[in-house]
Amino acid sequence: MDRYSYLGLVTCYITMIIGTLFRRAGIPYYRQVSGLVAEGGERLEAVSISAGKKGMQAVGPTRIITDLLMLHQGVIPNTRLPLAANCHLEWSDIQQSWCVKTDDYGQSLDHLYVIGDCARIVGARASYHQG
Repeated sequence: MDRYSYLGLVTCYITMIIGTLFRRAGIPYYRQVSGLVAEGGERLEAVSISAGKKGMQAVGPTRIITDLLMLHQGVIPNTRLPLAANCHLEWSDIQQSWCVKTDDYGQSLDHLYVIGDCARIVGARASYHQG
């Protein structure tokens, strides 16, 4: 198993733990949401979604009365500079994003190395070792 597969498994495990903690505490936990609308005047009063998942169950249009909304957009590699340099991208099922195609040393093109968050999101320790 390469380091990116390991990172993906750790990320999935952490997500499962968070979901379990939210369920046990009775906190609604929606993911893969589309059509999000935050409703209210000066303060949040409700949130509407057109589709998503609550736990493992798919849900259709839903309106939730709440005064708190927490969002996480995900963390994806910043591929703008590598794309401007004509680097090739490859889809990562683990990160659910496009990543710069590199060899084990970070080389993407002749004389061009892509490391850190421009290549992949690998976490603080792995980024430190990448340079």
